[in-house]
Amino acid sequence: MAVRLEVIEDIDVVSEDGSVSRSVQAKHHLNDYTLTDRSQELWRTMRVWMDLDQELAGALPNLHLVTTSKAASDTAVSLLGPHPADRDVTVALSRLLVVAREHGARDTREIRRRFASLPESSQLKLLHAATILDASEPVTELNDRLRVALGMVVPREQPDAFLERVTGWWVDRSVELLAGEREQMTGQHLYEYCDSVRDDYRRGSLAITSELRDDPNADAKQPLLSKPFVWQLNLVGAPDDVKDLAVRHYYRAYAQRGRWAREIDDLDEDVKAYEQTLTDEWETEYVALKVRAPSDAEARAGEGLRFAMSFGSNTRAQLRGVDEHVLCRGTLHGLADRLTIGWHPDYRELTAADE
Repeated sequence: MAVRLEVIEDIDVVSEDGSVSRSVQAKHHLNDYTLTDRSQELWRTMRVWMDLDQELAGALPNLHLVTTSKAASDTAVSLLGPHPADRDVTVALSRLLVVAREHGARDTREIRRRFASLPESSQLKLLHAATILDASEPVTELNDRLRVALGMVVPREQPDAFLERVTGWWVDRSVELLAGEREQMTGQHLYEYCDSVRDDYRRGSLAITSELRDDPNADAKQPLLSKPFVWQLNLVGAPDDVKDLAVRHYYRAYAQRGRWAREIDDLDEDVKAYEQTLTDEWETEYVALKVRAPSDAEARAGEGLRFAMSFGSNTRAQLRGVDEHVLCRGTLHGLADRLTIGWHPDYRELTAADE
């Protein structure tokens, strides 16, 4: 089985032989809403289904209206649900025809007239194919549904983070489907993706997410340009492109660390240990810098710039096994921002003088 978006209906379910077995109209309301025989969402869906009946030769696929609305009792829509014992297409048709022949609301008048003018065989054909799936869960309950649907695929550790990653993946695939870059998606694609990332959420591990990959926009960069870690780069004469890279690394590393902090309760001690390891490694190299740096002020700054640009490339520090370069560089700039470390051989003296 596979799904397509916005080809015939909002969602098409495609069988292995390539035929459409189910076409779905999806309607979502943030507030409580009652679906009646006069509701616009019903008749606008009926228009789509009537168009589809004209386009397709032969039998219709199963036509589903999936909505967060609750079907009112004693209505046609309440008689078109998924349970055979509750369905009565003949009575539903008679009730819909009463509404279809009313003068009624202008927005649906032409659609209702069109339905009323169809031969009875066509009206019954539509309603026999139609199923109203009312009271569907709103998008706010998506994670709960995913937990049930994916079952054992969802890891015990960080389940919300895992599900957020899965929904983000699906949003990207949906864009590809809507843009025509991908024809369809199968359940196998979903399970293969889940399987490929599930181990990222095993106990103690840290999953790399978009926060570590996405650069800040101009508005987010601007306040960072006045922070102490940028001042430290100014001390060693760093050019603008080096400072821009530092700002981006700082932003991305702390965005990723912020997400981990929100999702993982016991990370603080590991972060402290990670920063301490970086600080210890920096101190060894910093002492060597002070020994080799010449006395000339410009040359000392130049040595500091080389130190700032090279340190961190071969560090042994890891945060729960993660040794991403951007995380390391961004964390180093964070330590420089707190003046725990520095790049200029005389940064401590220059900092005290600046105060």
